[in-house]
Amino acid sequence: MNLQQFGKIGVENVCGFDGSGCPVPFIQQYLGIVIAVIIIGSSLICAAVGLFYYAYRMKQKEKENLDRQWQIPFTTLRKPKEKGGLSKSMRSISSSHSSTTSTRITMENKHDSDRQKYYYLNSDAIVAKVHKARPLFIAPDLVELRFMRALDHENLNKFLGLSFDGPMFLSCWKYCSRGSLKDIIEAGNTSFDAFFMTALIRDICEQHGHLTSKCCLVDDRWQVKVEYYGLKSIKTSEPKTMKSLLWTAPEIIRNGNLVGTKPGDIYSFAIICAEVVTRKAPWNLAEIFLSEEELIYRVKKGGANPLRPTLNVDPSLELNPSLLHLIRDCWAEEPDVRPKIDVVKSLLKAMQSGQSNNLMDHVFNMLEQYASNLEQEVDERTKELVAEKKKSDILLYRMLPRAVADKLKLGQVVEPEAYDQVTVFFSDVVSFTTLASRCTPLQPNPNQRKLVVGLLFARNVSGNGIDATVGYYSSAGAVLLALDRVTKEQLLPNTNITFMIDFDQCDEALAAGYSTRMIQAGIHALIGPSCPAVLVVCFESSDDPTVNDRRNFLLAMSQLGMVTSEYVIIYLETWRQQGFGLPTPMWVDQNTPPDGRDAVAKQAANIALAVILSYFTQRPKIQNNGSTLIN
Repeated sequence: MNLQQFGKIGVENVCGFDGSGCPVPFIQQYLGIVIAVIIIGSSLICAAVGLFYYAYRMKQKEKENLDRQWQIPFTTLRKPKEKGGLSKSMRSISSSHSSTTSTRITMENKHDSDRQKYYYLNSDAIVAKVHKARPLFIAPDLVELRFMRALDHENLNKFLGLSFDGPMFLSCWKYCSRGSLKDIIEAGNTSFDAFFMTALIRDICEQHGHLTSKCCLVDDRWQVKVEYYGLKSIKTSEPKTMKSLLWTAPEIIRNGNLVGTKPGDIYSFAIICAEVVTRKAPWNLAEIFLSEEELIYRVKKGGANPLRPTLNVDPSLELNPSLLHLIRDCWAEEPDVRPKIDVVKSLLKAMQSGQSNNLMDHVFNMLEQYASNLEQEVDERTKELVAEKKKSDILLYRMLPRAVADKLKLGQVVEPEAYDQVTVFFSDVVSFTTLASRCTPLQPNPNQRKLVVGLLFARNVSGNGIDATVGYYSSAGAVLLALDRVTKEQLLPNTNITFMIDFDQCDEALAAGYSTRMIQAGIHALIGPSCPAVLVVCFESSDDPTVNDRRNFLLAMSQLGMVTSEYVIIYLETWRQQGFGLPTPMWVDQNTPPDGRDAVAKQAANIALAVILSYFTQRPKIQNNGSTLIN
């Protein structure tokens, strides 16, 4: 039947009336491909997740490893071995050439302080700074610590880590054997020339941050390494000490910024440069008569003419004046006026144009120059030695027969020879060589003076002769020892001292007789025992205008110069014949004779006092009526 007759068009069934003509579904048609894509996609996603997780875990492990590097267990820190029984003492300073004087300080010889300790970490010497605050570290702090631990620069002292599991919170740094720049300047045993100073300053400006001369360390190669950089969380939790503010810029002191700024570091750099060029402590407080508090207040106050260190430079250094101008520019009051660090570096480089940039090259050049000068000096001294040797040979040949002199020079034995007559001359006179050169061999010395000293010894002294008396048994032995010192030490130049010896009976009544007998024999001074006491008699003429120049012998008396039972001092005024009195020594020598004698002689020697002996121009005339020598 035709449906178009009724106004409708017939619709054909796509699948057909039996359903066999329907299209196949996409998934059904491409089922294998879909399954493969799903499997591959799932695998890729799983692999990506796995890789991400692996990378995350590796990153975490890397962070943990980096954290373990800056986290130092306190148990791994080992104190240096004790030296000489003391664990915190001893300082060893060795010296080398004057321009590079060594200030090496061994670990065993360092002092621990409240702010600084010294340890060994895995056989490496370290310095541990003690911090009072224990801040809580957040993520940026950990990043900073990892970066600091990995940082390695020739002008930065190596940061080793923190130790916070022990009784002290410590930041550990590499140890520099020469100490800080502040220590070297205060020691004052290092000579800096202009190149040396400029090289140190160039090293300081290479790195900056919290600059002080105490944070600028010097290694074995005289290279400056900046210490105590970074650690912002620690610095902000610890207030600055008054001494550390000496290097701090005025604007930082005013606003209390504990971290610091780059212009502030330029100011600190200028203060350190002033220390180097003047070779004095910062500000030199001892000369400006200000306390640290007053100084910090005046720096903080500022003004049109702010207080700054005085640049008193040694003129012999021949320092470039541009360096001094640069220092003054760097400590300007306004931070914006101060030069940038790049400008500072370029100016310092220009100051050393035409010279080696390496300090060690400069040191080696100086050593080479020193060695060359030393060789020239050795050659000159060798020539002088040869000339003097020729002179000595001529003199030796004049004194001795040539055959004898040649054997002596070769170190050979000279066979002895017999002579019928010989003359032996003994002398112990000050400047005898000069005096003898002006006299003929047979001419007596006109400048030789004589002093005759009488010595009285008690007869009851045990021993044989004077030697026993001097060494042991009598108080007069101490006096004789003192006289011997006068002779040996040449307290009486050009004076021939001779002794006249006699023995008394240790009797006060007979003492005057023995003394008078020796006086009549021509002695100038009399020293001797009277019973247990030592009798000392001195002569002078009271009308002589040179009486003060004629005190003539050694006085033995007590420590206060008073008369005691052991010593009797008698003063004889010969001209007026008025008897005797007590003298006052003109000059006192409290040095005692050598030790090693018995207690009696040593006791007497320890209280012996001396008076300058002078020569009698005229021998005093003594009357025989002086019968009462004992007062």
